[in-house]
This record gives sequence, structure tokens and C-alpha cells, in this order.
Amino acid sequence: MSYYNELLDRSTYFVNKNRIKTYFKTFQFKKKSEDITGLQIADIVAYPITRYVLDRNEVNLAFDIVEKKLYRQKGRVHGLKIHPAEEGYKKKSCFATLFR
Repeated sequence: MSYYNELLDRSTYFVNKNRIKTYFKTFQFKKKSEDITGLQIADIVAYPITRYVLDRNEVNLAFDIVEKKLYRQKGRVHGLKIHPAEEGYKKKSCFATLFR
């Protein structure tokens, strides 16, 4: 929860705090067993992205579909950020963020 509050207060390098606040009005934890449609969609999208982040050279047909939906501007993908961005990243410490 503290990360969420920090995100609202400080924003990110890529998205300012006013824009973040328009997307995130409230924050709630839900149990997986509640079977919420939005969480199911997030899981469907997250898995192909996770597989892509962990091994970019592996065949990943699901990511090929998701990748077409990522936010782009002037031919560059802006909707997926992989942290850390360096080539020598350790897979266990790597994560990705999606935004639009």
C-alpha cells in the first residue's frame, strides 16, 4: 500500500502524478477466489509479458498478440517498460510495467 501512495504522490519518470490519479481513484485488495473479470484479464495479459521478459528469444505467440496492443507513438513502443533496462539484468530482479 505504501508503494501505491508513493506512486500517487511522486509519479514516475514516464507518467506524471495527475495522469496517474485519473486512472487510480481507489486501491483495493481482492481475493483470487472472488473471480473478478478485470483480474482475469490482467492475468491473461501478464503471463505472456512475463514469459517475454524472462526469455525474449523464446517463441511466445501469446505475447505477439499482446504486443500489438501496447501503446505506441511514432512507431516506438511506449506502453511497456522493463526494469532494469540494462542488458545484463538478472531475470529474478526484473519486472515490467504497462501503462497507457
